Amino acid sequence: MSGMVDFPGTPAHRALLRAVVDHYAEDPRVLAVAVFGSLGRGTWDDLSDLDLDVVLADGVRVGPRAEVDGIGAALTGMGERVLLLVPDGVDAADVVLRSLRGLWIRFHPLATTSPTIVDSLRVLAGPLARDEIGAAGLANRAPPELLPAHRLDQLVRWAVDVDVALQRGHAWQATQRMRENLLVLFAATYGGGRPFHAFDARATPDLAEPRRTPGRDPPRARPRCRAGGLFPAARPDRARPRRRY
Repeated sequence: MSGMVDFPGTPAHRALLRAVVDHYAEDPRVLAVAVFGSLGRGTWDDLSDLDLDVVLADGVRVGPRAEVDGIGAALTGMGERVLLLVPDGVDAADVVLRSLRGLWIRFHPLATTSPTIVDSLRVLAGPLARDEIGAAGLANRAPPELLPAHRLDQLVRWAVDVDVALQRGHAWQATQRMRENLLVLFAATYGGGRPFHAFDARATPDLAEPRRTPGRDPPRARPRCRAGGLFPAARPDRARPRRRY
């Protein structure tokens, strides 16, 4: 493959990304290896997972487990290996490495590129340009739809749970349930998809950044969602262009 660029992230991130790119360097099935999410946006930290997108030539089909096994073998030289793998649909896998680093990877033809990765997409290697992959993803973006009735009912039910938790003084339980509600609404507002992945893919850096208050809860113990920024249309004073995990 050609078109290699600088790898983002910490030295550990860069080493893993380089190993994946090298693994597919001479593979004619692969048209592009790309990263998205926090590494693609440049908002990564030491604990950031790797979100990878592998674009395959038309007509090529692969099994994610077999591909991840191959990647794992390529990582042994750097002291890594696949600790566990959870299938995510028929073409993706959620992986935890020996270092406890998370890695999510999808294998697919260009025509089925997900629209949720486009805004933070960064091509690491391959003949396909970012604009080509981005155009394919945007072509799959469905217009926003209203939440189905059963989902609205579920959100109202969760809101009742939040109220009960607050009355019992269970603030953390209430916060977690409220966070789930906001993630569902965020995903519906920006075109659907699984709530957590939609938020991770499309949230702006200031929204995704945990709130940090000196002397209070540690950063990773606080919720990531900030309701005031989830829906710019509801806050005209903070409206901003839509940007993307």
